[in-house]
Amino acid sequence: MIKTNIKSYRTVGDEEKLIHEDTVIFSTADEMEKDCKNRTSSYIRVCGEVLHEWEDNDPVAIQEYFTQLVKRHDITYNYSDDHNVWRKGQQQRDLIHSYAMKLDRKVATDIWNKNIDESFTHEDTRTQFYWKV
Repeated sequence: MIKTNIKSYRTVGDEEKLIHEDTVIFSTADEMEKDCKNRTSSYIRVCGEVLHEWEDNDPVAIQEYFTQLVKRHDITYNYSDDHNVWRKGQQQRDLIHSYAMKLDRKVATDIWNKNIDESFTHEDTRTQFYWKV
């Protein structure tokens, strides 16, 4: 697993100003390279700079990657009328479940439910998405 920064800059006058920075974890170097190539924006200046590399079975890396997957997941994908959105959501959900299986069940559930709490303001809406230990 590889942690990298993706930085976007915009030219303002004679200066380049950082407009967005994101730390992303990829499961493989190939996945990182493919993602960086797909970022066609002229604003992207840094992509693929390795910040940290872990062994595939490192529990800290698995937990960090799982957390990232959960935060980026469209929880409401199942309600989409667009089949491509639904299929992508299913693939993400399957990946999330595969990494959840590598973590302690309580840890995975706590990460998932915390994300639900941050994503939805109405408690009635949140409870239908909670995982149970």
